[in-house]
Amino acid sequence: MEICAYPLKDGSVLQIIRSIKNDKEKYYLFSLSQRLSSISYLALGVAHQINTPLNIIYTCVQILEKEYGEKEEIERIKEAVCTCKDHINKLLLMVRNSKERSLVDIRKAVEDCLELIKIYAEDKGVIIERDVQECGFVLGSEADLRHVITNLLVNAVDVSDIGLCKNKCQR
Repeated sequence: MEICAYPLKDGSVLQIIRSIKNDKEKYYLFSLSQRLSSISYLALGVAHQINTPLNIIYTCVQILEKEYGEKEEIERIKEAVCTCKDHINKLLLMVRNSKERSLVDIRKAVEDCLELIKIYAEDKGVIIERDVQECGFVLGSEADLRHVITNLLVNAVDVSDIGLCKNKCQR
């Protein structure tokens, strides 16, 4: 359903409610919006659930480092935990619903989004070649910018001729 509300001069509100099932484009956009909202909510919860054990692991590794000194195995564990936390932070930047405006580094946002969809692209048989140059900054919502970039990248992967060619060649 699409609901439009218009204030009238007498203080009342005119509401127009209509079904959008016959309008394929609006119905598709609504369905996509609902799915993205659900995925964002799920990702936010999962990210927070994973962050807690990672913080515990990192704290324990720091204790081990104090007790045993700098060892190669301890350093590898610290690096792995930091990599996981970095991926979670990138995911959180994308799914947080923030209306706060700030200067956003466009190149960094693109690089982070590319990193997040890399596995999705590989599963589709798409090879991503990147040549991201300095783009500057934009004043806006970092989460909104990352949503736009991710949607563009996912759409590009979905319609990629490379992915279609690979599937055809395997038959």
